[in-house]
Amino acid sequence: MTSTSRTIVSQSSHASGPNAPRFPTFRTSQGLTGRAIAAQRIINVGNVAEDNDYLETLATTRSEIIVPALNDADEIVGTLDVESVEANAFDGEQELFLSRCVEELGPLWLHK
Repeated sequence: MTSTSRTIVSQSSHASGPNAPRFPTFRTSQGLTGRAIAAQRIINVGNVAEDNDYLETLATTRSEIIVPALNDADEIVGTLDVESVEANAFDGEQELFLSRCVEELGPLWLHK
């Protein structure tokens, strides 16, 4: 995500090839990621087919969780987005684990 364009670019292992995301770039106000950014909190959707904000990345995705990364000034500096082929794949334990991952990876987002 760049602060000047407010556009998110997909940086995943599935970002290219025959199964490339339908939305490789989107505005920070769009999708589940946009919701996580606006709310500055974890968004955990157990069934993406039932959520109007979902922007399809992979046709097989059933659930998605987005964990925002914040700097010391509570500004969003990145997000960790994990998708699963299983519905309701992410419970409180996975939320905690992914939150800790974001905390550990924080210096990578803040490095210039």
